[in-house]
Amino acid sequence: IGLCSIGVAPSLWAFVAFVLVGRIGNAMYHPVSARLVTASIESRAGLAMSIFHFAGNCGIAVGPVAVLALVGLVGLNRLQIAALPGLAIAGALYAYTARQMRLRDVFRPTTQAAGTRARLRVAGPFLALIVIAATRSGVWASMNNFIPIHLVGNGFSPMIGGVAVSIFNLAGAVFGLYAGAVSDRMDRGRVFAITMLAASGALALFLATGNLLGLVWLGVAGAGLLASTSIAVVMAQEMNPKHRALAAGMVMGMAYGLGSSLVAPVGWLADHIGVPGALWAATGVCFVASLAAFVVLPARRQGPLRTSENHGGHN
Repeated sequence: IGLCSIGVAPSLWAFVAFVLVGRIGNAMYHPVSARLVTASIESRAGLAMSIFHFAGNCGIAVGPVAVLALVGLVGLNRLQIAALPGLAIAGALYAYTARQMRLRDVFRPTTQAAGTRARLRVAGPFLALIVIAATRSGVWASMNNFIPIHLVGNGFSPMIGGVAVSIFNLAGAVFGLYAGAVSDRMDRGRVFAITMLAASGALALFLATGNLLGLVWLGVAGAGLLASTSIAVVMAQEMNPKHRALAAGMVMGMAYGLGSSLVAPVGWLADHIGVPGALWAATGVCFVASLAAFVVLPARRQGPLRTSENHGGHN
């Protein structure tokens, strides 16, 4: 509702308020929905989360085109119409989850959980996961921003730069489905580390290739970087099963926020050593992060996510 009301904002401050309301709603939605996604199919949490991310990436791709088409058809002052599908889906989702998943039980903490609500396990592997996920996010954002500039600087057209970014992200969205399914059968930490290692190698091959064949390697790099996103969320929830929404929120929000701040140093490097050098540096950071993932992330056999709610009826 907030973002769809910007067309009728009477002032700049009202515009900012509408945007803030929309973004706050977005920030509230993702941790809770991630909690529901993994709770619905606990034995295939990796696949469920990868489908969730794939649908979100499709929405990001289609959304701008759909909104522009709507504005061209009815005008900016009637952009609120775009909120109607979201409101309908929200109502249907609430009705379905309340019936099928007993929402009050999913979100009600047990006595033990309520007594330890503030004691989220942020030490050790969980903190390392956030740092590595933030690094992955920073490399991904840097590539999205500077790959078109890099290609244009090498003599390619701006259209090729746009196509390259699309390949980078589309490959990640599609391959993420496969990686999520694989992480349900293998050790999730190892799958996460392997995808990042593959991404760093593919980025190096892309930068070393001076022709259109490099777009193939760029697609592989996007697959590796984005495939690790859903895996990281499920790993965070497994490390903190009593606080799955909070754990997901920290990885999806904090890691993304910290990662976005890494774009500025890459831009600074681009100004001083050139865009290719800056992208090589970002690739090196990705490689180091992948090695760190092999070392510090816990290795364990995968199984359904467990919470005290799950165990309550099986004593």
